Amino acid sequence: MPLWPPVFRPNEKVIINAENFSRMQRYQQGPDFTAVDSSVELIRKVGHKADYLTQPDTFAKFRSMWAPMVSVWGKNGDDDTVVKRAREKYLQILADFTEPLLDSNTVAMLDAYIEKAISE
Repeated sequence: MPLWPPVFRPNEKVIINAENFSRMQRYQQGPDFTAVDSSVELIRKVGHKADYLTQPDTFAKFRSMWAPMVSVWGKNGDDDTVVKRAREKYLQILADFTEPLLDSNTVAMLDAYIEKAISE
């Protein structure tokens, strides 16, 4: 029997939270009605019984839609899958990370600033 809530580390939680925040940001934007005219024109062009999934206009709109990073849409997703995907995403972010290069003078200035802030 799976545990509820699912057991995950803070690293996975950060990824899941990032997805939830991006979902909320998309909801706050509200619906976009600027493309309604082009959609009406597409319906007039191909007809009401046409297959819209094969139309270039549909593909262009799919590219701009919000999509989840780790959660699974549909019946096949479970909490373990979400945590597993979050872990994979986290590990991929770490693998892709490259340390920013700062010159030694900038590092020294930052260290001095931090020391001064701590001592105050």
